[in-house]
Amino acid sequence: MTEADGPYFLLIGSDDRDFSANKLKVAGVRYRRKSLYSDPPNWEKIIGILEDPTLTAVILKLTGNIFHYVVRSQYEDLSRRLFGALGKKPHLVMVHSSVLEGAIEDPEVLAREDEEEFSYETYFEYMQRTYLEPPDVETRERVLEILARHNIKLTPYVTNAEMATLAGSFIDDHERNLLFRVYVPAGRLYASEADKLLRLFHDWLTQVGRHSIRQDGYSTAAGRVYEFFGDENLVSSEMTRQFSDFSHFLDLCAKDPDAAEDELFARGLERQSAADIVGRYGKSVRRINTDLRHERESRILTIRHRLESELLDMAEGVPSLELESLVERLVPNAAAVIPLHGLSPSVASGVTAGATVTINQQIFHHVEGTVLQSVQGTTHLGVEAKELLELIANHGGEDAASLETDVHELEDPDARQADRLGAKARLSGFLVRLKDTAEGAGLAVLQRYLESKLSGLL
Repeated sequence: MTEADGPYFLLIGSDDRDFSANKLKVAGVRYRRKSLYSDPPNWEKIIGILEDPTLTAVILKLTGNIFHYVVRSQYEDLSRRLFGALGKKPHLVMVHSSVLEGAIEDPEVLAREDEEEFSYETYFEYMQRTYLEPPDVETRERVLEILARHNIKLTPYVTNAEMATLAGSFIDDHERNLLFRVYVPAGRLYASEADKLLRLFHDWLTQVGRHSIRQDGYSTAAGRVYEFFGDENLVSSEMTRQFSDFSHFLDLCAKDPDAAEDELFARGLERQSAADIVGRYGKSVRRINTDLRHERESRILTIRHRLESELLDMAEGVPSLELESLVERLVPNAAAVIPLHGLSPSVASGVTAGATVTINQQIFHHVEGTVLQSVQGTTHLGVEAKELLELIANHGGEDAASLETDVHELEDPDARQADRLGAKARLSGFLVRLKDTAEGAGLAVLQRYLESKLSGLL
């Protein structure tokens, strides 16, 4: 297969029943297959494929045995180069949860617990997943560190059905060129303004960026999912920069229309078209800014009334003016047009520097928690989901927004089931990456919570 043959997928490792290969065949997508159960010369060939500019995406299945290959001395440099190249390509790296957790279930125990359902087919599937022992702790940690260094995120799975669904979703999203998916919970502060901003962002990408963009999504009782699909000239990794450029352009439309027109002219638009776009966007920005301010004022009033009723039952009363001041400080300010804040409003953990708070800590934490849930639209979420959101806020980094979307999709029973499964796998991978942090000791509870959310679905 040469560069002249056109784009293709690379499948590394078998997914046991050729789910990925069959999916690609049906979609008419070309692919190559390679294995890491091989000698160093074959790893060199795989590295060459990964560096091929016509390679579009990679699906890799890691097993416990491959973990041992990675840490062998003769593969040390090859592993660095291979995963370095892999990290630069769109990829799905799947690994059975037993490899990460360091334990596998005993089939005899399974049979004793459920003799009627433990058929030969179940046993065969079990053996397909666990024919190799998980790696030792030292090997596992070394491999995870190598993967993290090259920005490769693992996608854990438990059953073959999960693996097939994850691979199928990855292929579908790649073929449709999914740029991003974001979930905005019903009741979130600035949710309606986020909708307007996303529609304006779509218009900006098509009118100014001259890209072919399709905006899609759906609504449920708990929130709305927004999806953007793009042409081949856009990739998902560019969306942060595109959104930043969009935010800057909106700011110019509001504050310096002439500079905004000049920017569009420099992009190749005619002066009259540039003036029309800037005038339209400037009007939209002023409308959104007004709506943001009104929404904030209305939400502060609603929160304050709710707290006044709740605090009546507490031993210590809180003066109305002091409560109003505290709520005012805790609710995010919407004075400026910053689209990312509209999409993912955050509440500072505490009041602004220099503020004097005379109420006791119990009441303060009650007020802070009420404000946070109202702002984020998480009042309906359980304890584990809220704890997971807190971990994401503290450790999610550049993935925080997408991981937050995963939590809400997982919690929404009306969200697409394939997307919920993908959300569970990504959140599970996130918890794996946190194992060595201070919060690592309590992660087992959250892993069990993730498994319970989709128990029996597949």
